[in-house]
Amino acid sequence: PAVPRLLARLSGPAAERAPAARALGGIGPAAAPAVPDLVALLAGPENETIAAAGEALGRIGPPALGGLLAALRHEDANVRYNVAILLARHEAAAAPGIPLLLDGLEREKNPAFLGALHGALVAIGPPAVDPAVERLASATGTHRLFLLDLLIGLAHATPAAVEAAQGLLGDEDRWVRGKAALALGAMGDPAALPALRSHAEDPDESVRQAVAEAIDALESEE
Repeated sequence: PAVPRLLARLSGPAAERAPAARALGGIGPAAAPAVPDLVALLAGPENETIAAAGEALGRIGPPALGGLLAALRHEDANVRYNVAILLARHEAAAAPGIPLLLDGLEREKNPAFLGALHGALVAIGPPAVDPAVERLASATGTHRLFLLDLLIGLAHATPAAVEAAQGLLGDEDRWVRGKAALALGAMGDPAALPALRSHAEDPDESVRQAVAEAIDALESEE
């Protein structure tokens, strides 16, 4: 009976919402029926309530995952942002959310939100690598840079990822070239060394430095 009673308080006066959310978190996985209502509280406006709802969703654990993934489509940007932060706690279990997280990386403009999406994808780990590479093929502008930053953070080599990053070493954008080199270094696959060495004399100093760092990192892997 505690969960229904606390659920009712979530939609009650503002002063009751945060304590009710904390109490539901204390119940743990058995409070799963409260997930949709807790997700709705992530929209705010009370910071205390947002924090309490987020903590409750974290303590509910795996039973909250489905509701969090669904909330990546929520119309409220605050909800989407807070959900991305929470999904990082689920690590690889949040892999079904990779397409929506990558959509957000392309669509969202807020730097904090982009950081949260990046963090969630890095927490998911290797399953996010090839989907990111697929997006990289058609990405433009800063979106390409975000995806390369993601590959750097994931630091996991797949044949497709290595091939894609190698192909960008000759890009006309120096920022893309530099991040592609750093991505290859982070991936740790020495097979990328010939491509990196062939770009060691890039006309841009920052790119040359990135290539040198990547070569040093990969040579230590040989």
